[in-house]
Amino acid sequence: MLAKPLLILGLMAIASSFEIQQGATDGVYRAYINESGNEVHELIPAGAIDISPREPMQHDALSEGTWLAKRGQAWCGCGFGMDHGSCDAANNALSKHLNNGPIINGGVAFYSVVGSSVAFLCNRDSFPAQVFSGSVVIGARQVTAACGYYIAGTWRVDGFKDMDYGYMNWYNGLNFCGNAENSPQHHC
Repeated sequence: MLAKPLLILGLMAIASSFEIQQGATDGVYRAYINESGNEVHELIPAGAIDISPREPMQHDALSEGTWLAKRGQAWCGCGFGMDHGSCDAANNALSKHLNNGPIINGGVAFYSVVGSSVAFLCNRDSFPAQVFSGSVVIGARQVTAACGYYIAGTWRVDGFKDMDYGYMNWYNGLNFCGNAENSPQHHC
């Protein structure tokens, strides 16, 4: 009886370590850990609007202790400049997909790969959360304010304990959710 909750908690910890698969093409993806414990990356078809079901949530979307979460926290990849065109395109694609305020289950990430850039939103919490419209646009402004124009960075989405938005240069095997908060620099 205790094994199932422990398995779920273990899978949630793994969920923060999504790695972009070799040969990933430009597009928006959903990443999660399936029932068998395998990492899954699904390319979302162009034109798909809301793939996250909008079911009434059985509890507050914010996990316990969220009110203690720091607001406006950022992590910067100072010195890691990004290609302007691919960074903008990756953010625009992610924004377009998430702009209708979908519910993102715990341990799920959405990310957009364009050229050399990846923009992402990772829900590393164990609870589902509804992303507010404009999260990507606001996140991009917050990262730019903290890190500078076209510098890799991450912003903790206000009001969430473990929801990160960010963008960085990508490569095969990049652990974007796991690396999102690794920088010791909060401003450049």
